[in-house]
Amino acid sequence: QDRLLWLHSIFALIYFILTILCMAHHSVHLEYRENEKVARTLMVTHIPKEITDPSLIIKHFHEAYPSCTVTNVQFCFDVRKLMKLDVERRKAMKGRLYFTTKAQKEGKIMIKTHPCARIFCCRFCGFEQVDAEQYYGELEEKLTDEFNA
Repeated sequence: QDRLLWLHSIFALIYFILTILCMAHHSVHLEYRENEKVARTLMVTHIPKEITDPSLIIKHFHEAYPSCTVTNVQFCFDVRKLMKLDVERRKAMKGRLYFTTKAQKEGKIMIKTHPCARIFCCRFCGFEQVDAEQYYGELEEKLTDEFNA
């Protein structure tokens, strides 16, 4: 009944058909090109950490697979644990710096280190209180040693 709705529908259909025709026209000129660079990479996992010499791995592949040619050996490492340790170390460093500046203004600050200590705020629950600056300093040092190991 509404002429504007019909007009809108007809223009939408014409636009749709024109779009398909334009795409068909321009896709004719596209040609498929195969990538000339071919990477033949083999990833080997669970190599013992004691093996750090690439020549040992090349020698192994030459002995086990004489028809294959090994051109390069590169060692890769899973750095997820290192990244997590670094994030934790930075948090500990920020905590130490925060409590150092706060201790200069207010004096020695004691904190409860148990994860549930914030929920249970009574003093009789048995949560040990430690010096905040010392706690975060020791935590930062422990995480730094673990990160560098």
